[in-house]
Amino acid sequence: MAALFSLFLTFLALTFLPLKRFADEYGLLDVPDGRKDHMYPTPQVGGILVIMSVLITAAVFPNIYEKHLILLLCLAVVSMLGVADDRLDLDYRIRLIGVTGLAIIMMLSGIGLNSLGDLFGTGPVHLGITSIFVTVCAVLGCVNAFNMIDGIDGLLSAVSSVTLLSLAYLFQQQENIEHTQICLIVFMALVPCFLFNIGAFGAVRRIFMGDSGSMFLGFLIVWMLVEGSGNELKAFNATTALWLIAVPLMDMAAVITGRCVNKKLPFSASKDHIHHILLKQGLSNLQVLFFVTLLSSIMAIVGILLDVNNVSDSVSFSLFLILFVLYLAIFRIESVIKNIIN
Repeated sequence: MAALFSLFLTFLALTFLPLKRFADEYGLLDVPDGRKDHMYPTPQVGGILVIMSVLITAAVFPNIYEKHLILLLCLAVVSMLGVADDRLDLDYRIRLIGVTGLAIIMMLSGIGLNSLGDLFGTGPVHLGITSIFVTVCAVLGCVNAFNMIDGIDGLLSAVSSVTLLSLAYLFQQQENIEHTQICLIVFMALVPCFLFNIGAFGAVRRIFMGDSGSMFLGFLIVWMLVEGSGNELKAFNATTALWLIAVPLMDMAAVITGRCVNKKLPFSASKDHIHHILLKQGLSNLQVLFFVTLLSSIMAIVGILLDVNNVSDSVSFSLFLILFVLYLAIFRIESVIKNIIN
């Protein structure tokens, strides 16, 4: 019921609110120029609508979020940081500082990575005092991974939906109703945004998620991953979390590695993500959207199957590393070599 309410709210807002006027007034209208593909001024308000839908749903169904008020607060703050980035194009260091602060709040609320599981087959890897550093890195990595994957229409919503549905399934398997509902509420709020984003209701009525959307989704997902793999809930293994965000994570790691090798700033803007590579191969936007979403789905399903069949952490982690090497070989090595030669 709460998830359907969230979908209904977002659809109503997208259909009836004067989004272009609002976006234009507050500097959130993405006006096309020679570097951009869209033809019409497009509101970057998808993320704002999703967080507003989540907050209103939390007010109407308080029993779902009564134990997650700090999560809601952090999501509201990270969304506002994203709005500021959409409007002012913040320096990446400001974003990093803001997200780091939220990661610390997350840890102070009791949500942190204390163990990585039996990664190497020699026993559980307990983090001890390094838990703070690893958790902050995990939060920064996930938020930036989902920010970076937002490169073509609908891709952020689609890839995020794969992760949210996977999390909902794993939580439901443990009969964890609250976390299942939280994931489904956000997923349902994303559905109308996805449809409007890909132009299902006409190009003039399109919207973009914006950094408010990518940062909101990245933070929510990493919170669910860390909490779900922790000792208190233990809905899935820590290595399973890697599979659920495999494409954004691998893409970010490969892009940052390539930029460092080529002596570029790791968070500089460029067209070297998986969707850019596929577009250069002649695929259309919809074909790239389908391919990357399918790839994300396959990896998430593999991770879930490994988890529910109690495959060891070390085997799951080894398979993930092999897959990452294959990803690099297929999508990255040639372009990296060309850049080094040039």
